[in-house]
Amino acid sequence: MEKNKYRLPPTVFKIFQEFGKYRRLKPLEILIPVGKHCDRIFYVQRGGLLKRFHQDESNQLRTISFHLPNHRPIITIAESYYYEVPSNYEIKAFEATEVFELKKGLIDQKINEDTALRDFYYSRVLDILIYENELRAKLISYRSTELYAYLFKAHPEIIAQVPSKYIAEFMRISPAWLSKLRRKQSS
Repeated sequence: MEKNKYRLPPTVFKIFQEFGKYRRLKPLEILIPVGKHCDRIFYVQRGGLLKRFHQDESNQLRTISFHLPNHRPIITIAESYYYEVPSNYEIKAFEATEVFELKKGLIDQKINEDTALRDFYYSRVLDILIYENELRAKLISYRSTELYAYLFKAHPEIIAQVPSKYIAEFMRISPAWLSKLRRKQSS
């Protein structure tokens, strides 16, 4: 994967800088809690965010995606963002994190004014939908050994930066089992 794939084009980055809000998050700080309407898109500059799904029956949260400067740095909660409903997800920093956020109304306005932003926005939305669909298929069909091997090979930035407990939660395995998989992969 090319290193600059997720860099914002200069004109788009300028819009985030000029019209967005810059935020510094502490480790474990919740950016969007479960039950809140998410009306923003976030761009990760430094650190990392998790998107976690709230399971109503068990009242537990489960990591479903990782967002780093070099791995899917744009994040929102699509259902809440587009349909203006409370979210069943949370967005949480797993380490000290810096983000730019843009409100939906401002994005809608700027998309009509700036073709570079419009092209970027729609290409990223499509990219996100395809990626999430592929990832869901892997989560459903891969055994834990296959899923870890995939993450290790295709997304080493996740393995290197995200705490093990969230990778294990994402994979639906225990941290101890993840530790065994890591030892096996490195041998």
